[in-house]
Amino acid sequence: MRIFNTEFNIDDVLTLAPSGARSILSLRRLTNAARVIASERKHSCTVAGLPFAINVEPSAVCDMKCPICALTVSPPRTPPFLNWDIYKSIIGEFGSMAIFLNLWTWGEPLLNPRIGEMISLAKKNRILTAIHTNGKNLSGPIAEHLIRDGLCYMVVSFDGATKESYGAIRGAENFVIVRENVAEFMRLRKTLRSELPLVELKMIVTRYNQNEIHHFAELGKLLGVYRITYRRLVLAHTPKTAEMVPEYKEYRPIDASAHGYARSLYCNRPWRSSVILASGDVVPCCDDSRFEHIMGNISDPGGFAAIWNNEKYRAFRHKLINDPTSIQICSKCPENSFREDIFIKPENQ
Repeated sequence: MRIFNTEFNIDDVLTLAPSGARSILSLRRLTNAARVIASERKHSCTVAGLPFAINVEPSAVCDMKCPICALTVSPPRTPPFLNWDIYKSIIGEFGSMAIFLNLWTWGEPLLNPRIGEMISLAKKNRILTAIHTNGKNLSGPIAEHLIRDGLCYMVVSFDGATKESYGAIRGAENFVIVRENVAEFMRLRKTLRSELPLVELKMIVTRYNQNEIHHFAELGKLLGVYRITYRRLVLAHTPKTAEMVPEYKEYRPIDASAHGYARSLYCNRPWRSSVILASGDVVPCCDDSRFEHIMGNISDPGGFAAIWNNEKYRAFRHKLINDPTSIQICSKCPENSFREDIFIKPENQ
């Protein structure tokens, strides 16, 4: 089972039950997913069904200034937060079809004051929810809301086992804050007798933390998180990223454009998933950090259904099948196999 490119084994699925069972074991959802996958395998540019995984961006702003993040080189985005009425319309349209909802794209989701309500509404509609956060605001009422309102999975970006290495990306002043927030969150989850959300601690491997792989694993065990992952840098988003490339070959990023990286299969994201930004704009992939492929706006007449198979979306799928290198974000994307190309698993771990 895979939720937003994170692979889950049978133990994970059992832990997510009954939330997972309620979401996945629905005839309407399974039928919709089957139609989507059939369209993808036929290389049809028109999809016979709605995406069963959606990324919705609660916030277009962040309280960190990470040099590898596209937000640091993008002009200010407005509005800062997704409108609540727009969010309700998204859930209304996808409520009986979507299996997975990722409440994150570029901004920090916990800054949205209604994030708990967003999770709660998705849960009422039997949609599995995931969040990717920097953890700076993972405390107090916000932390309690995430647990009580039914969040299923949470990834905390924590890029270093020491204050120095962490500080190279996320600011040394945030190291202790986020570490203690995660520790307190795990204690709170235990106090509330909840197995959810599953918590993943993720480190992007850089020249500053490349010698801390195993120290980071120990930190994750100490904090009691469910999963520890290591990720390669993605070179496409900011010029600063190139300065942080690690020395060790096994941790270095794959630069598709520099190395002539060829895909054996086209990407399935524009069939199975879609991204709705805080502005309501719809883009085909979260890697479209410059928003060059806006397919429409969720507030336009007809909502998402009118966008999903419009001329722009069909043309994008056609290019992706026949000439992916003509799409800039695809030509630079290293994700031939997401697990092998982006995530790192040390052999002796």
